[in-house]
Amino acid sequence: CIRFVPRRAEVAYIFISNGKGCWAYVGKTGYSSQTVSLGIPGCVAKGIVLHEFMHVVGFQHEHSRNDRDRYVQIVRQNIQGDMTMNFDRYNDTVNYVVYDYNSVMHYSKTAFSKQIYLPSIQVIPKRKPEPIIGQRERLSPYDIEEVKYLYSCARRQLQRLSLIQVCSINCTFDNDLCGWTHITLATTDDFNWIRHKGKTSSGGTGPLNDHTYGTNAGYYMYVEGSRPRVRNHVAILSTPRIGVSAPQRCVTFWYHMWGNGMGTLDVSADSGRTTLSYLKNVAGNQGTRWKNMQVQYNPPRNARVAFRIEGVVGNDYRSDIAVDDISIHPGNC
Repeated sequence: CIRFVPRRAEVAYIFISNGKGCWAYVGKTGYSSQTVSLGIPGCVAKGIVLHEFMHVVGFQHEHSRNDRDRYVQIVRQNIQGDMTMNFDRYNDTVNYVVYDYNSVMHYSKTAFSKQIYLPSIQVIPKRKPEPIIGQRERLSPYDIEEVKYLYSCARRQLQRLSLIQVCSINCTFDNDLCGWTHITLATTDDFNWIRHKGKTSSGGTGPLNDHTYGTNAGYYMYVEGSRPRVRNHVAILSTPRIGVSAPQRCVTFWYHMWGNGMGTLDVSADSGRTTLSYLKNVAGNQGTRWKNMQVQYNPPRNARVAFRIEGVVGNDYRSDIAVDDISIHPGNC
């Protein structure tokens, strides 16, 4: 889609310099000569070159997106004074894909930190295992999709991202459902998940607070086990169909399943090609704490996948099931 060639007589061109440090201007500057500094030897590495050339073709840092505060916290007091501008947020960014911790445009946790042990960027919400940020090995699948979209590669051979693919499905549920929807199947879906904050209405079941903030101000999704619900009633929460360009996907989220009448929580994937793929199942009382679940999925090639989370009511009203802080990203868990 994009090819860099040696300059012949073009008026505007890129000048690659063995300068001080690794840097490049973002997009076309309007000047005939546009410098990209790749100082030898520190900057002449595949991932660094890719990073700088992503700037050249028009991309800011991933952690400078206008929605970044939902995914990372910039710890400015830990950043070297002359480097703080590299952590600025740009309110006019156009986000073609979901926030991508794996982007080659994302800084590492301690990038330009005053001390190597002090974080300059903290992933939020905090969780274990924590997503690794700042890789400099390759373009991520989402990096590639962004370039394809911006440069209209669909006109040649590639399919543009649809609105569904652009929609962010990583969600804390504090503002809305982030593209997740309730689905109704005549044979299995009996009621809907509820977006809620604070304690659920039944005693002896459900969380006291959300997982993101651990307070009654934050929201989460839950299945209410009280009447008119009965045993084996099912509520299904689903993503839109997502175009999958990576060979693996990792689904991670936090769940809460406390109650002596507890039912089951199922995670599945619908590729639209075969029967539903059930990926993981948790059943019974799991205690009063939020727990982390990670699910690996290897989708069929070029599939458009919808991920589902199903809550199944247990033996009685003490079966409120809650989920929060859902993230779906390319690669291994």
